[in-house]
Amino acid sequence: MQTIITEAILTGLATILVAFIGYLSQKVAVYLKEKGIAEQLESKGYLVDIAVQAVEQIYENRDGATKFEFAKQEAIKLLKNNGFEVSDVELNNFIESSVRAMKEGFSGVIVEDMPQPDIDVVVEDVEEEDVAPEVAEDSTIRESRTVQKEEK
Repeated sequence: MQTIITEAILTGLATILVAFIGYLSQKVAVYLKEKGIAEQLESKGYLVDIAVQAVEQIYENRDGATKFEFAKQEAIKLLKNNGFEVSDVELNNFIESSVRAMKEGFSGVIVEDMPQPDIDVVVEDVEEEDVAPEVAEDSTIRESRTVQKEEK
């Protein structure tokens, strides 16, 4: 009899806890939207996706570690040009996420299909001194391109 009551109380507490967590997560999501944090994360992810895609096209015959470093450099430039600060850990996570999405064939692979935030993206000219010596020997330096969000 006592075990039945104990089980009923534990089940009730678990239900209340799950409901509370659901309620709390909704409030956190609303708070993040109000503060613009969710939009900032989306924008950062979008910019990192662009950098990763560009590096993949430019340095497709290079090894993964080299491409990772170039993606990191390009992402930092794009993020700084658009007024975003990003930690090293956060940047690494964004790059890994973008690479994984590219490998799996969804998400940030096709820029045109992604929801585009209200930011301008400028991919700067790559100068000889900006390119690592081992890559400069067999790489083509690309012209600058500007990608801008179309007006609605």
